[in-house]
Amino acid sequence: MQKDTKTSGKAILIIVLILAVAGVATWWLLSTSENVSESNMEENTMMKEEVDGVMEGVMMEKTEEIPKGVMMEGPTSMESGDKNKGTYEIYTPEKLAQATNGDVVLFFHASWCPTCRAAEASINETGVPDGLTILKLDYDRELELRQKYGVTVQHTFVQVDENGDLIKKWTGSPSATAIAGATI
Repeated sequence: MQKDTKTSGKAILIIVLILAVAGVATWWLLSTSENVSESNMEENTMMKEEVDGVMEGVMMEKTEEIPKGVMMEGPTSMESGDKNKGTYEIYTPEKLAQATNGDVVLFFHASWCPTCRAAEASINETGVPDGLTILKLDYDRELELRQKYGVTVQHTFVQVDENGDLIKKWTGSPSATAIAGATI
């Protein structure tokens, strides 16, 4: 009888441990999926549709205005005939081809990073020097590009050529002028 009690106690302990592990795993999965859903919802909220013919598909922080001509799609972007005008845009692989017309720098930005937000505010406030294109990437989502360029911290800048090959990598530029000064 005593042996059965010991065996029953061990079985109950194992069941309790399994339930605890399952509970922790469920909590982790739910909290991770909530963060992803919240992040996706925030990104969708930040996308602004065309208003008064000025901006279309521009990613914006909820509370900040982006000056006209900065991070825009349309006639003032890199896709227009004015290839020397400085721009700050959301990264797409096709935009790397613009590196033949000037300097292209990838900005690994994280929305939770105060240094990234300060640099972006400066870029939006002062604009981008002519001949420079800054392409903003989401540090938390662009894992493949982080690995490709060896980016280990947010607020990293990577100058690339038209093939996407690394020319130079650095951190800490607080403004578009500093970014332009750091390029080769």
